[in-house]
Amino acid sequence: MRQTDSGVWSVKVAARITDTKPADGHQADAKDETKAAAAQAVRYFQVPVATATTAGGASGYTALAMPAEVAAPERIKAPGLVYGPMRPALPADPRTQAVTEFLTAYLTGAGELNRYLAPGTHLTPVVPAPYTGIAVDTLAIESEKGTEPVTFVPDDGTTLRLLVALRATGHDEVRVPLTYALTLNARVGRWEIASLDGAPTIATAPTASAAPAATSAGPTPSMTPSTAPTPASTP
Repeated sequence: MRQTDSGVWSVKVAARITDTKPADGHQADAKDETKAAAAQAVRYFQVPVATATTAGGASGYTALAMPAEVAAPERIKAPGLVYGPMRPALPADPRTQAVTEFLTAYLTGAGELNRYLAPGTHLTPVVPAPYTGIAVDTLAIESEKGTEPVTFVPDDGTTLRLLVALRATGHDEVRVPLTYALTLNARVGRWEIASLDGAPTIATAPTASAAPAATSAGPTPSMTPSTAPTPASTP
């Protein structure tokens, strides 16, 4: 959406048309298939919209014209993140255990939330609890490239950022996919939740390192009598 004038906006809408069945008794041919393929593609329409006021003084919006079909908008390249690839959340992984216990208490109200938080971290559970259970499916771990199982907790003070993809079961038995960005701290042999991050962490571009100082391949030449400066003579 972009503003084109005072109180006027151009709104771009994506649409997909799927009713492409041939008429009864008509054998689909190459032309029909081409038309069907074109209809299945996502198409974009630009609609001019302006603010307006009703007779009673209420404000609203009105379309100034019929839509105009336009080209697809330029795609935006998403920034890179600090996490490695998504990997299965193995039950024996202490990180899986930590985030499962925390998110179960946070989303379902089962268990005491504070017992899973790092010292100084304050979070409150979602109330009323919207889900009856969760299942953590995959994790993306900060800077982790391999997929080897992890069964240990590192030294105290180690900080780790990760993305957690899970399915939460609602009171209507419908499973909802959710993703959380969390920061964990290692303490006394277990992972604790240091923060529930507002967004995944973006990877910063590597800075160019300073070029090393040039070094001579051979010994530094010494000053010879022929090149040594001549001392000033005194009267």
